[in-house]
Amino acid sequence: LSTGAVDGKFDGEVPFVFQMYGLAGGAGHTYETYESFATYADAFVNDALKEQKGALGPEAAVALNVWMYAAHVLTIAVEDCALESSGVNLDIIGRDEALGGSADALEIFIAFWIGYNQAPGSDDGSSPYAMAERAATLFGTSGPNGEAKANAAIKSLFNEAQQVLSFPNACRPGSDTVGQLWGILHRTVSQMQVPLVQQLIDALVREDQDRISLYAKAVVPQMSSCAASTYRRLKEDLLDRTYDPTKFVDVL
Repeated sequence: LSTGAVDGKFDGEVPFVFQMYGLAGGAGHTYETYESFATYADAFVNDALKEQKGALGPEAAVALNVWMYAAHVLTIAVEDCALESSGVNLDIIGRDEALGGSADALEIFIAFWIGYNQAPGSDDGSSPYAMAERAATLFGTSGPNGEAKANAAIKSLFNEAQQVLSFPNACRPGSDTVGQLWGILHRTVSQMQVPLVQQLIDALVREDQDRISLYAKAVVPQMSSCAASTYRRLKEDLLDRTYDPTKFVDVL
């Protein structure tokens, strides 16, 4: 799910671009520098497994590998629509055989996010959905039906995207489908980041250095798209050195 980044599979995709930019330290780096960070997820999971750190490896696989791959597939949904809107035949150009256009990519995204046989509102499982449910329990951010608000929002945005693609002129030249899907993509990624931030804060409170390292690697690079000063401070405190618990208030 993550090593394809080395071959350029995620090139140009917004979440991955900011991940590389943030891991590399922001502006002033060449593309070759970014490439050296492309296996960040694979490396973290392998290290956790080799060091026999219990559940950390599988947990990292969800937060880093599956999370970014889900964002990748969601981006493919927009890219395929953009290609079709330009009059391109996806079959002729040989797009990834596992993705049969925007609608299929959306289905694959939600399958990766929710996982197999996942009960609504249940945190029993190893999918990003279950991770979000556990995070919502920690922070009291479940909705009235007991489901994490982030998960409910992601499902709602998935339905919105499906509706956009259901119109007869969807992804046809002259339609505004691409713009609508682009907006849905960014709103969805924002909701996908909620459980990562919650898990990071929980790890800071518990002073769990392993999980601080995990969730900081997932969250802090994405903040390179926000205020540069905030990103640099958090990178210094959470990625460049071992977290100092006396700085909790500042980091929070």
